[in-house]
Amino acid sequence: MGRLLAVGLIVIAALAVVLVVNGEGPNKPEEKEAESPGRQSSTVATAAPKQQPETSGEPGSHGAPIGATVTMKNLHFRPGAVSVEVGQSVRFVNEDNVAHTVLEDFGPRSGTSPAVDSQLIQPGETFSFVVRSNRLISYVCTLHPTVMVGQVLVEKRAD
Repeated sequence: MGRLLAVGLIVIAALAVVLVVNGEGPNKPEEKEAESPGRQSSTVATAAPKQQPETSGEPGSHGAPIGATVTMKNLHFRPGAVSVEVGQSVRFVNEDNVAHTVLEDFGPRSGTSPAVDSQLIQPGETFSFVVRSNRLISYVCTLHPTVMVGQVLVEKRAD
């Protein structure tokens, strides 16, 4: 019994040393926070979707050119994945008959503040945000998380 206890303590001590040397793991909140674009510009506005200009005139978007438009209809984001360049905005248009949200999805207990976090987007309203860094942004509707998910691939501008 004593030998088993000694071996167990040695294994626990070895694991503790590995954690101290290597850190908590690959999904450390500090690393994600360093990569996150910080305070994204985002707004929710009431407007007729077909009458929007090709630059986002919504407050907070600073007139950034629209890189992609995602519609919310029949409890889905369409298209489910889009690509934009750094500095462009992504516009979400609610063409559904219920409210939706757009929240960056890091997964449970990530400890990182989302860069994309809309208020309720009512039917007929739009939400836009300007992307600030090249990375993959996964998002979810918090009201319908099992069916409404999507991604924005952000790439550096080709200068």
